[in-house]
Amino acid sequence: MDFIQGLRWSLEEVSRAYGVPKPLLSDMERATFSNINAAERIFWRNTILPEMRFIEEHLNRMLLPRLGYGELVVQFDASSVEALREDENSRVSRESQLLDRGVLTINEVRRSRNLSNVPWGDNWAKAPARSQPPGKGQSRSQEKQTLEGNGLDDATKNGAVPLPIVNKR
Repeated sequence: MDFIQGLRWSLEEVSRAYGVPKPLLSDMERATFSNINAAERIFWRNTILPEMRFIEEHLNRMLLPRLGYGELVVQFDASSVEALREDENSRVSRESQLLDRGVLTINEVRRSRNLSNVPWGDNWAKAPARSQPPGKGQSRSQEKQTLEGNGLDDATKNGAVPLPIVNKR
């Protein structure tokens, strides 16, 4: 019995020392499907991804400049890791919500994913909703005067869609 306890203790120590959850070291004592999936995601987020970033940083800062490739950047692609897929799905959902609300442009989303810009990507996918329909409240000329008074006229000349101005009462 002491031998088995010693093995269990060794497994726990290895798990702690290397940041590997016990179910991934074949300790299925309290394992269920959901907590094994959670342990795998935790392992990737807390152990593997920080190590990958550490290696990337050292390659980019130390090795590539010494080899004469200072303009190159090494970056690992973790997009195909199944344990991180849920994060990718939530990221896509969040990005599409930000695109729909006019917070981000398509090129901003593409840059965050290390993709090249597209010529039409600096325009908002959807214009922000107006607080008042046109013709009610301020006229277009009054709205333009208010924008010019706020120093926002240059932005509208460059193709930016101005945010609606709400009159405070």
